[in-house]
Amino acid sequence: MGNKASHTYNTQHSIRKSLKKIPFRSPNEKDLVIISMITGIDKHDVKKIFDQHLEQNPDGKMDRKCFCELYHTLMQKDVEYVENLSKNVFKALSIKDIDVEQITLNEFLITFVLTSRGDLRKKLEYAFEMYDVNNESVLEVPEVKEIILGILELYHPQETQNIDEIAKECFRTLKITEVVRKNDFIDGLMSNKNLVTVLSAIE
Repeated sequence: MGNKASHTYNTQHSIRKSLKKIPFRSPNEKDLVIISMITGIDKHDVKKIFDQHLEQNPDGKMDRKCFCELYHTLMQKDVEYVENLSKNVFKALSIKDIDVEQITLNEFLITFVLTSRGDLRKKLEYAFEMYDVNNESVLEVPEVKEIILGILELYHPQETQNIDEIAKECFRTLKITEVVRKNDFIDGLMSNKNLVTVLSAIE
């Protein structure tokens, strides 16, 4: 662990594979705060929106139609924009049949935050904390690699080689001991110009 030269990169299924390890939960305070910040909707109203979703879908899962409805409720983007975004998100999550298969609420939350306009530092902090289920502010090296690859898949799901190159660059900028600390994760990724350019390309 911590030996950069020993790490290989596989850009397939990264974000979905790692998110499956996170137990299902209702949106917590951190989720509500950042979504409120992104959407401009009061935090309590954001909670009501998710409560309604969970009343209809107790396990939190959703198909692409439900994804579009929930996204549109939160962001009020035009139908074509949300439709195209949903296709990109489901493909990035390696969904084979995007009109039938479902994603989890955790997958919705992380992809919603990462594909929305907003403070990049806060989005990277949110991504780290989503995976840091023990609230220790540290992650194992393989987990960090999965996060970086997963983030890039959301933006360029078809450009595998480019993703691989940027992921390797990102990994080289991280301060790594046996684990990766939250501040080192955020500062390291923020210092990578290629990644910042990719993540800033939001309509």
